[in-house]
Amino acid sequence: MNRLLTVLLMWTAVSTAHTGDRLFPFYELTDEMLATIDIHDGFIDEWYDVGEPSMTVLDCRTWRDEVLPDPSNLDFRIWLAWHDESNRIFFAIAAIDDEYVNTHDRSAEGERGSMYYHDNIAFQLDADHSGGTGHRNETPVEEYPLIFGRTQQYAAVARTASGPVLGEYWSGWRVSWMVNPPYGDAGGGVHGENPTMWVIEFFVTPQDVWGEGPENTVFSDLEANQIVGFVTIVRDRDHTKSSNWKPSSIQDDENPFLLDRAYADAFVDGLLLPARSTAVEDVTWGRIKASLQVD
Repeated sequence: MNRLLTVLLMWTAVSTAHTGDRLFPFYELTDEMLATIDIHDGFIDEWYDVGEPSMTVLDCRTWRDEVLPDPSNLDFRIWLAWHDESNRIFFAIAAIDDEYVNTHDRSAEGERGSMYYHDNIAFQLDADHSGGTGHRNETPVEEYPLIFGRTQQYAAVARTASGPVLGEYWSGWRVSWMVNPPYGDAGGGVHGENPTMWVIEFFVTPQDVWGEGPENTVFSDLEANQIVGFVTIVRDRDHTKSSNWKPSSIQDDENPFLLDRAYADAFVDGLLLPARSTAVEDVTWGRIKASLQVD
């Protein structure tokens, strides 16, 4: 058995997962790999040199109705990665969509000004794997730092009529220091029509305790073989019916508020892999074993 596959299976056995019994790979980007990644070019070709996708539509189900994937409606691949020196988490998605709906304008009022009502992705991160039960409507605002301080929530669109394509929850999806260089940045692209390929790439800097600015924020210290909690939500806003695609292991009855209330106990787990030349072959074989349910 290849060494990396052994590590993945070992960590799956001993880790205390937020939800489910699977570890999703976060590839370590070497400096050479990072130099090839352009998050503003609107394409994801370079990510295939990093490794197999960390997650695909086959790993997901729709929110509420638990619909199985239909690639003719929406198909996507997601890459997750990390870079040691810069202490950043990277995200990339390429989606093929039969109906692309996005008229987002950050300067507009109402639905057009909210990322939620357009084809977009949400990414939530609990880098220190501390979990948390989130908040309810009755939670006092002054307690939010205690609840949210160890998790971050981001949303991004492939394009927008004005402003950046990346936002974060704590400022009401407005632009803040968290999503501006050097702490965060994003780009996207939209290609073709019916179907449309849309692409989003970004990086963020995870925080263990967040403050009003970087000067009073405790940033996470990422290390190889570290387990992080995270969740991805791919929002497909078709004209007739919209769907939210989330990891299959997250059950709706366990957490009805995952989308906006930092319910980190329901996050899935990711493993920060060390940089290895055999990562593509090992993770590919791990995916084949999982799909065939080979013992």
